[in-house]
Amino acid sequence: MQNLFEVSWFVPALWVMFALSVFWAYHSFRAKRYGMVLIAGMVQIMISPAFAVTIGPVILALGVIQFYVGIVNTKKGESYEA
Repeated sequence: MQNLFEVSWFVPALWVMFALSVFWAYHSFRAKRYGMVLIAGMVQIMISPAFAVTIGPVILALGVIQFYVGIVNTKKGESYEA
């Protein structure tokens, strides 16, 4: 992992990926596409170890919350359809 931080574009690419996943999760939640919120949460959970020293715990918390919201609302939507 340390070798990846020596590449100049790696950390900015992770920041862009984080910003896009937050934007994606927000719009997916508004559109009631909870499966996409779940995927955005998984992306944020996977990104969080790279920022373990700085903002990683916050990114992890957002990812876990979005993952949970995606699962709960997906299951809730399935029970209403049945």
